[in-house]
This record gives sequence, C-alpha cells and structure tokens, in this order.
Amino acid sequence: MASGTALAREANRAAQEQPESALGQALAEGYRLEGPLVTELAHDGDAAAIGVLALIGTRLGVAISSFVNIFNPEVVVIGGGVVAAGDLLLEPARAVVAERALGPPKEAVRILPAAFGVEAGMVGAGALAFAGLGEPVRPRTT
Repeated sequence: MASGTALAREANRAAQEQPESALGQALAEGYRLEGPLVTELAHDGDAAAIGVLALIGTRLGVAISSFVNIFNPEVVVIGGGVVAAGDLLLEPARAVVAERALGPPKEAVRILPAAFGVEAGMVGAGALAFAGLGEPVRPRTT
C-alpha cells in the first residue's frame, strides 16, 4: 500500500487517467514509472506525480498512526527507495498522523527519513554482522 511497488502501480494509474501530465507523457514515451522517475517528476512540479506521492504518503500515515497508538514511539524512521521523495511523501504522512493518532503520543512522535536512505537495511545488516564478529558460533544443544 505504501511501497515502491504501490508507488509504481499508482503512478501508472495516474498516468493513464492524466495523459497530458508529465507522468502520462513519460508512460506514452515508454518509460517505466518507478520511484526515481516519479520522484523526479514530482520535484519538477508535475501535479500527477505529486498526487501519487501524496497518496502513498497518506497511506503511510495511516499505518504510522496505528503504530503510534500501539507503541507510543518517540521517532518513526522511514527508509527504502520511496523516502527519496522527502517531504512530498513525509508531509502527507505527518498530516494523517496528526489527524488520526491519539494524543499526547502524536504530538511527541517525529517522522524522519532514514539517514542512509535506500541503503539503510543493508547498512543495518552489515552493522549486525560486524557486531557479531569475534563471537564464536556455538552449536545449540537441546
């Protein structure tokens, strides 16, 4: 619902519905409508691309609201390819959290992009692997 795959699906839908948009023109020219292109077009001001990112951001905000209501986090970090859209994605998510999450947690939570962006998962996995170096692997005994 709020992934790179969902972004591509919604971009294709929007391009078909708005063929005069830059998104529609890109589809007509044979470009694959994936996150980087949609983000670039949105940053260039294409209303269709901005709308797609706002839709994905809104869906993301619904999910974050549930997490805020259940876990009361101080920070929610968003990673992956879609985070390259920055505030075009995160502002709609923040607006939904402000509307739907329960207070006072919703006033305290910060929604931030991952510092390593698309590479955040890989960097985290590497850090875990590195932290495990030096510890011998022992077989489990049952």
